[in-house]
Amino acid sequence: MTRSLAFACALVAAVSASVSIAEQIPADHYTQVVFQDDFSAPALGKAWRLYSSEARVEDGKLHAIMKPGHAAVQNVNVEPGGDFEVTVRFKPVDKNINLVIAFNDRQYKDSHAGHICRVVLNPKGATFQDGKYGIFSSKVWSQREKDGKLNDESKKIVAAHRTFIAHPITSADWSTATVRIQQDRMDLTLNGRFIGSYQSEGIAHPTKRNIALVVGKNEMYLDDVAIKTP
Repeated sequence: MTRSLAFACALVAAVSASVSIAEQIPADHYTQVVFQDDFSAPALGKAWRLYSSEARVEDGKLHAIMKPGHAAVQNVNVEPGGDFEVTVRFKPVDKNINLVIAFNDRQYKDSHAGHICRVVLNPKGATFQDGKYGIFSSKVWSQREKDGKLNDESKKIVAAHRTFIAHPITSADWSTATVRIQQDRMDLTLNGRFIGSYQSEGIAHPTKRNIALVVGKNEMYLDDVAIKTP
């Protein structure tokens, strides 16, 4: 079996495992709203922190715009916890969909910038990542920084801590994404439709302290952000 075929087979197996979970994490697991913003105020609230972003409020929505060299990061700090539900409405500009819903713990020093786990949305679907033990782990990150690219060992570590679920997202209209975390599992729902789940040990990190909405591909509109805990 060729290397590329072996990787493709592994990817198909990972996707199958992810979507085989029939029962969704129930919405009523999350009872407390710890943050929400519908951007009805004339300016961005003080709770928001920006990195490489020129985000601004326009007509009751947030227009997130990248600065050169890095995706636009809009993030808020939360009380440390393990289980979260994050909902956000988003509308791409020119159908360029690149939105990350990320969970971080800046006090955790064994992953780059405290990145723990995330869901990455693009026009082809969703990538679930356990960054704590995968791409952002100190071992993998330092190796890539040193060599300029991932070596074979790091590639295996990264592949073992992420999965992709195909679900084309091509609409230029508003969509709603909800990511739920319960212990070591992340669920994704898009426009009320359950897309899939992923389980990995890093997702269970008990002290997620920061939640970020990261916009690549230049710009995107965001609205109706809500963060809940059990």
